[in-house]
Amino acid sequence: MIVASVHYSWTCDFEPQGRYLFPMLPILLITWRTIAGERRLRAVEWLVPWFFFTSAVSFVFVCLREIPK
Repeated sequence: MIVASVHYSWTCDFEPQGRYLFPMLPILLITWRTIAGERRLRAVEWLVPWFFFTSAVSFVFVCLREIPK
């Protein structure tokens, strides 16, 4: 649901402030707080490259495509 919301917000109805994701923030923060320390570290090691990859793909395939020629 989070991925679908981000995709829709970014490509169809450009909402960079994340209005659709805001209600999910407390749920994600509570889940993050309950994860044990070692698993949290592994999650960070996995999430940082994933966020970089998704932002780079978005830049290449969404932003660069919209630049006027």
